[in-house]
Amino acid sequence: MNKHIKGISASLLLILLAVSCGGSAEKSENEHQVQDYITYVADSLSFDYLPEVLLMDYSEETEELILIDRKSREVLIIDNQGAIVSKFNPHIEGPGYVGNFDHGWIFHGENLVCFSNYYFYEITKEGEYIARHKYPVEVNGIWSLDYLPEMSISYKSPEGDPMFLAFITEPAGHNYNTQAFQDSAHMLHRMDLQKGTSEPIMKKRPESIYRNLGAYVDRGWPYFRQVDNNLVVVTYSIDDKFYLYDANTDELVQTFEIPEEFKPKFETVPFGSKEKPDKLRINIKVMSDGKHIFLRVLSTIPESVEKVLRRNENWRQSQAYRDALKKYSDLNTLVYNLDGTYLGPLENGAGLVNYDMESTSDGFYWVQRRYNDERPYRTFLKIKVKTKE
Repeated sequence: MNKHIKGISASLLLILLAVSCGGSAEKSENEHQVQDYITYVADSLSFDYLPEVLLMDYSEETEELILIDRKSREVLIIDNQGAIVSKFNPHIEGPGYVGNFDHGWIFHGENLVCFSNYYFYEITKEGEYIARHKYPVEVNGIWSLDYLPEMSISYKSPEGDPMFLAFITEPAGHNYNTQAFQDSAHMLHRMDLQKGTSEPIMKKRPESIYRNLGAYVDRGWPYFRQVDNNLVVVTYSIDDKFYLYDANTDELVQTFEIPEEFKPKFETVPFGSKEKPDKLRINIKVMSDGKHIFLRVLSTIPESVEKVLRRNENWRQSQAYRDALKKYSDLNTLVYNLDGTYLGPLENGAGLVNYDMESTSDGFYWVQRRYNDERPYRTFLKIKVKTKE
């Protein structure tokens, strides 16, 4: 995301820090204020375009959206009226070629950055090549992850310079199925592309479940989102907490507790085991509208159950699979204030929507409308939340 109009003020940071250091009595009082919340459509934006697209990023400065044509892989930029202001294909060999595949696009200053395999490409909004930057660390490989997580963020430093945050999925080093990997692999990196500098930030904390469990569940990928310029929220699939950081200082601003009924549920296997442990409930995504943070919690079919289902041909079309989905699968979204207070569960009142969403700091987030039939246009919704009546 590219939320660089408004930096988080020093006064707000002080307030958040003060609240995070507050006593347990205040948190206990806040726990009794849980209410039901619901989403609603505050506004929408449509543009004439038949192929399916994915929403990549939103610039609050220019009110433009970056989209990817899912079939041709073309990059489109549309304005707040739905007009296409730029369209180019960076996956066709030429001056602006970024490889055959990419992991996302963001606005960065006056230009764009493509997260490609092994490189970040700076590209003008018209698709012209500017520069290529190596990853800040060596990698063993690059993963494409489920649920379309954020892979990069752009924000402004206190001096007004564009800064870049990247999620590197498999840095080189220790084998992922070891305690040494969980202790030493840093996946979130802050970069100044103009100066060519980088450093890992928002590392797994000493008290992290991944560093204290003593067994293997998953790789411990951090899922992050921008809240307001340099404020970034980070969650992990099996952690019963998630975290708000100041990307400028790498300071922990707030810790968020997940209520007991929504905490991750999982089993473990010994480090080095080739077995896949059961994960019954995990955190899969964080979002923000600048005023709230939303945590998505997914209950899913255990690996041990799915392993049996996979023995049958076309198992995803089987009645047994449908029965397992009904029994195990559930998706919940939780609403929090920035001060760490859990406000309540969030119900979808906006209708059918896709999984491609983009946070803003302006009191809403973007999501793409999903249709069950073919339409000659695409629609994006500004989603807000309110207490349910």
